[in-house]
Amino acid sequence: KIILIFNSKISPKDYHQLAQYKDSFDSITKLEAIGIDDFATRIYKDYHSIVRKLGIPIDTGQILELEEFLELYEKSKFATTLSNKLFNRERELKEGLQLINSLNALLIAGKAGVGKTKLSLELTKQFIENNSDYHIKYIINNANLDIWDDLKIQILNNKNYLIVVDDANKLQSNLEQIINFIEREKRESNIKLILTVRNYVKEQVENATGKIATIELSNFTNIELSNILQSEEFNIPQHYIDKIFNVSKGNPRLAIMAALIGLKDEKKLDNAYFIHEEYFSSQGELSKHQNLDFYKTAGV
Repeated sequence: KIILIFNSKISPKDYHQLAQYKDSFDSITKLEAIGIDDFATRIYKDYHSIVRKLGIPIDTGQILELEEFLELYEKSKFATTLSNKLFNRERELKEGLQLINSLNALLIAGKAGVGKTKLSLELTKQFIENNSDYHIKYIINNANLDIWDDLKIQILNNKNYLIVVDDANKLQSNLEQIINFIEREKRESNIKLILTVRNYVKEQVENATGKIATIELSNFTNIELSNILQSEEFNIPQHYIDKIFNVSKGNPRLAIMAALIGLKDEKKLDNAYFIHEEYFSSQGELSKHQNLDFYKTAGV
């Protein structure tokens, strides 16, 4: 198949001439000619991340393609990277794949920093390898703007989707809209849903979703943490790992933060306070902010 994309309109006459020329040396290969109008329509319909990069407001920015979600997540100074290899979750990954293949909804629960988002990424990656007809969408919180119109624009009736709702409890009323959209819309295709949620608000999400299959993640043991920190990516000596485990209590996010900070100054591994202080120092001094609500929030 030959695909030609033009920066101008293509008339039926132009297409006919192109097809005739192609047939003069190859009558088997197919020809597809995409004019600028058709090209724009395809981008608007299927590639919303490109539309947003062009500065065209089509939605509230709550439904992202996978690459967009990763780019946005990595920009946050309050988060550790998602690009490192997944360790120690073989059992949860296998169970999650079985559940999402057989069911249409899965909840990943656990404490903050335990790796819920990381597991969801690996699940989507492996799911897509065997289900290439599905499209991945990540839904995030954006000031609780109404999400219904976004769903109508981005979730097309004739396509299969695996939708990941990250930190589902933060979406509040929008979570109910997502559930209602999936259940009420008459669809020609299928939607599967993965939600991540922190333990202390899991019940709140379950009330919105009803009974749902759940995988609960726990902190790592010293040995499991060593698997991560002694890998090629970090290469942390065992002496440091023992200190990192003691200060992080096996929480992978805090452990990685400690690893990045502790190699510069081992004394900072004595207390999680020093790790947070060092890691978030790039956020600037409080004195730069004059808003009283900011001081109150920072104090809390």
